[in-house]
Amino acid sequence: MSGQAPAPSTKSSKFPQVWLVLVFLNMLVFAVEHWLRMRNPELADRWYRELRLLPRDVQAGKFWQLISFQFLHANLSHLVLNLMGLSFFGRPLEVARGGFAMLVLYLVSGAVGGLAHCVLGWVFPFHYGKVAVVGASAGLYGLIGSFAWAHWNERFTSSFLGGRINYTWTGQGMFILFLVVGVVCMVDTKAKVAHDAHLGGMMMGIVFAQWFFTRLKKPARAVDLGSKPG
Repeated sequence: MSGQAPAPSTKSSKFPQVWLVLVFLNMLVFAVEHWLRMRNPELADRWYRELRLLPRDVQAGKFWQLISFQFLHANLSHLVLNLMGLSFFGRPLEVARGGFAMLVLYLVSGAVGGLAHCVLGWVFPFHYGKVAVVGASAGLYGLIGSFAWAHWNERFTSSFLGGRINYTWTGQGMFILFLVVGVVCMVDTKAKVAHDAHLGGMMMGIVFAQWFFTRLKKPARAVDLGSKPG
């Protein structure tokens, strides 16, 4: 598999700083949910049940859950980790391709990841069918998949903790790492992490990038993640 890095968009985004808007919306939904739990727990539970993703609910026609579950989070650490990933991958993809393309990639990958969880829930109802899913991870994995495709054979260095930790890898290595971890962890049906949704989102991110990005006739340029070449 070979990929071409997403090129910078020549059009100004209709929604400047879309990744920041997504960060704000996730924080807002989290704050509203916890405020409701303090003021009206019954209403908060009803709201949560309508917005979470549950295979049997989608089968019953609650298709909006394929989008709404992406804005709910189980706890503060869950929210913070997803927002860090959204900043790390969403910001440069928005700069490279524009806010609208990044937004579509993010939401569609999240919905496909959620649908993958539902399909497993319908096929294996005793293992996956009773598990509700919340979180932005499936959409985030779509961004990761697109980034891996864009840098498939390129070496780059990611810095963490202010440069205290530096790791050099390729897009191919990133993809293989997330794929293996997802498949191995998915076998554990008691895990509280929806690895099936993660994998579905990541695969959709690669498909979206391959189908959409290559059809935009623009000069290629590597996505800048604030990393230096390795």
